[in-house]
Amino acid sequence: MSMSQTEVQGPAKPRRLTVAIERSGDRLGLRYRSREWGGGGFMLLWLIGWTVGCVFLAGMVIQEPQLFNILFAVPFWASWFFVFFMMLKSFFQREELLLDREGATYVRRVFFPLKVRAVPLGEVRSFDQYTKVTDRESGSCQSGIEIRTLGLPIRMAQGLSGPELDWLQSQLNDHLSALRGAKTARETHPQETTAAAACPAVPEAEDVACTVLSVAASPVSPPSDCCWVRFDGFDDFGFVKRGRLGCATVLGLAFLNAFWNGIVSVFVLALCGAAPIDNPPEGAMWWGMLVFLIPFEVIGLIMFVAFLAALLQPVHRTVWNFTRRGVDHRQTWLGVGPRWTWDVESLDRIELRRDAKRGRRGSSFSDQSLAAALRGEGRCYRLSLVDNNNAELCSLSGLTEGEARWIGDIVLRERAVWFR
Repeated sequence: MSMSQTEVQGPAKPRRLTVAIERSGDRLGLRYRSREWGGGGFMLLWLIGWTVGCVFLAGMVIQEPQLFNILFAVPFWASWFFVFFMMLKSFFQREELLLDREGATYVRRVFFPLKVRAVPLGEVRSFDQYTKVTDRESGSCQSGIEIRTLGLPIRMAQGLSGPELDWLQSQLNDHLSALRGAKTARETHPQETTAAAACPAVPEAEDVACTVLSVAASPVSPPSDCCWVRFDGFDDFGFVKRGRLGCATVLGLAFLNAFWNGIVSVFVLALCGAAPIDNPPEGAMWWGMLVFLIPFEVIGLIMFVAFLAALLQPVHRTVWNFTRRGVDHRQTWLGVGPRWTWDVESLDRIELRRDAKRGRRGSSFSDQSLAAALRGEGRCYRLSLVDNNNAELCSLSGLTEGEARWIGDIVLRERAVWFR
């Protein structure tokens, strides 16, 4: 078989598939069931023994409801709930994807839907592969399919083998290309034309690192999952984003706080003499334990602040205001927060930049991972306003690609005088 024929046919179909795929006309459906039965079985056995310990601790707390006993039991109880839900995910998680002329519809469920996302066809860029570290100590990884969109990406089918992953990616991209060709060929309604116009401006194979934006032929529409709302004043306009409560982020941070700070609190009570132990630390041992606990307490404080920040997201507002003379930015919680102002006389360009993934591999806790959790994974784009001296005046960060292109196009149109 020649190389050209191989390229046309794509990867070979594996003899056995773990993904159920169905075709009906222009509809392609996928169903994937999590098959992490080995890990789920281990967690089930672990949970049986752990349940005995948790029941014993519950009885101890009921008989002696002291603060020390409660704090001592909290990490054990938190671990039980965490492993229990991870076990349910391993055994019962189901993922479904429907790709047709309307776009991509994704559903993830464990007994009931946990995530539902519908992406219009004009916002689907491509189907790629991603790799996720599943064991940081051994470095083992699992791969899956990532749906790249103008908004937040969608990841699914984690744990597929390499050959099946290559074949499935090829099938999805081929079907996406066929749908785009069919949509271009037929007559579209006016509202569909606007939505589709944003797609050709973004090359499918392009992984934006830094590009200079220009005024689009037609106004760019915001992505379907856009978190920003435009507002207009008498002589200005701007964008406001209202924070959203992320249940997964809140629950994850709650577990970290219960586990980490519960353990640290037990040692702190021992230092304070509130622990029912026969030989409390004294003298040099007391000072040594105090110094030893300082970094753990600092980490625990950071986790607690992050938990509060996640809970306060519904009252968090991010505002960017563009006046005739400059740019105004505010971060507020319950209407109170800092403010930054930049005077603008002239600008050279607006750059769309993709922030590189920072942080050491294997690090389970970092400022980058925390920021990504609070703002939403995939919001790694920013708009940089660059002046005539080739210096960055200010930048709008925490955006998806579609949000960045939409906001940038509006600024270029509404403040064209800045770029002359």
